[in-house]
Amino acid sequence: MRKSARKSGRQWVKLNKDIVEWELFAKPECVQVFIWLLVNAAPEDGKFNGIELTKGTLYIRIKKLARDLNLTYQNMRTIFKNLAECEAINFVSHKGAGTAIEIVNYNYYDEDF
Repeated sequence: MRKSARKSGRQWVKLNKDIVEWELFAKPECVQVFIWLLVNAAPEDGKFNGIELTKGTLYIRIKKLARDLNLTYQNMRTIFKNLAECEAINFVSHKGAGTAIEIVNYNYYDEDF
C-alpha cells in the first residue's frame, strides 16, 4: 500500500489538465507565479515566521519575489492584477512591507491523491 504524500514528509499540489484552458495559461509569467504561490502557501492554519496565516495563504514581499523570479516589480504587479481579476487569488491584507495573499479554492489544489 502506498504511503500518503503527507505521511512520507512530501507535500504535493495538484494541477488539473484543464489548466491549459485557463485564460492566463498563455502568459507564462502568470503560470509561474501562480504555481510559486501554490507551493509556498501555508499547508494548514498556523503561525509562519511570526505571522498568523490560514491554510492557503502566504505573506510575501512583492519586490523580493520579483527579484527572486527575475521579473520586474511592474511586471509582478501586472501579474498579481491578472491573477486577482480571474479570481485565482485574493489580497487579504497589507502589513508593513508585505502582502498577505489567499489562493482561491486552495483545497482543490491540496487534496490527497
